[in-house]
Amino acid sequence: MASKHLKDPSRRAFSLIEMMAVLAILAILLALGVPAIKSMIYSSERSLAENQLRVAMTAARDAAVRSGGGDGAAVFFYADGRTTILPCVSVGRINDVVHQGATLTTTIVEREVFVPVEGIEPIRLPQGWNVRGYTAPGVIATGTAATDNTDGLYDCNSMPLTITGDGHWVFPETEFIDWDALRTNAQGYNEGWKRQTFLVRFEAGTGNAAISERRPVLVLDPLPISTGEGFRSRPPYNNDPALGPNGENDVTQAASLESFVRQATSKPFLLGGNPSSLVKLLGDMSPDTVLATPVSEVALYDEQRLGGAIGATRLNATTKCLYGDPADRTVIPDEPTIDTTLFAGVAVDEIQQRIDAYITRDASGNLPDPSVAMEARVFTVQRYMGQMQEVSPEVEE
Repeated sequence: MASKHLKDPSRRAFSLIEMMAVLAILAILLALGVPAIKSMIYSSERSLAENQLRVAMTAARDAAVRSGGGDGAAVFFYADGRTTILPCVSVGRINDVVHQGATLTTTIVEREVFVPVEGIEPIRLPQGWNVRGYTAPGVIATGTAATDNTDGLYDCNSMPLTITGDGHWVFPETEFIDWDALRTNAQGYNEGWKRQTFLVRFEAGTGNAAISERRPVLVLDPLPISTGEGFRSRPPYNNDPALGPNGENDVTQAASLESFVRQATSKPFLLGGNPSSLVKLLGDMSPDTVLATPVSEVALYDEQRLGGAIGATRLNATTKCLYGDPADRTVIPDEPTIDTTLFAGVAVDEIQQRIDAYITRDASGNLPDPSVAMEARVFTVQRYMGQMQEVSPEVEE
């Protein structure tokens, strides 16, 4: 009787050569499959980002159609490493002070105040996908003087804007302020002017794209700094009897931002030698407001791919974009600044030129590798339908 422990001669183990052959086949399949999977994920996220962008535009246009008199807008923000789009509506006007950098001027200009539409959640794009807006020539300062700026800010020392320069694709500069100073310093207006962005505007009632409107507006976006902390510990950000019988002016405690602005802007005030309480509360100097320039063209793109195409070795690890503090990459910069340490000896103005070239597909625009795939998608807003229409710019040689 044969032992049951004897091996079946028809069964045998894999030889070393056979195992190596199988592993080689698996490695080949993996090498072929991973790029395909990555491409599928990229395409899926790009579709999701575009869909979210369209949803935001539709929500802003609907808000304008339903508005009782004020225009609507899709306002772009960047915080915590992601782009957020906020449907807003115009609810008031103030006489604001124009800044020359951090210095207040004697120039006064009337500006509308927009607030987020109540009941609509902010629309967030997938991680890594961002939007830039196209500002026409003469909107952004260029040069090296103290009154100029090469990092993409929109404010200047005169209004209407009269500075010269090329058109640029600009970033939502809404997060890059000195948070520590705001939490300890009672003078919040030293930081407020740094918050600037762009928006797409729609006319009240009709929903038509307000393409011809180029005047900057103010968007109320209260910072998450609590009552009694930093600048909120002093008037007018907490209490100022001149603005109401109860003197309650902490916007973070307002039940309705729309009601807050309507009540504040309905009160008469005089603008003398010093900024008024209302200007400190709602003007460009306020940390709770963002100065926003209307645009009619936006570009949707992947920040990582843009960075690689224009010569960045990586993105800033803290901000997840090209902005950052060159001296300390672990903190959010206390002003809108491109992190030049991401590049090898490239000046800020040339970085901006490379960004412009990448989005407009200009192969001659100082790109380190003109053959790189330029994958930004450019959309313009139709005047009467208010819908986004993709623009396919010709590749410039």
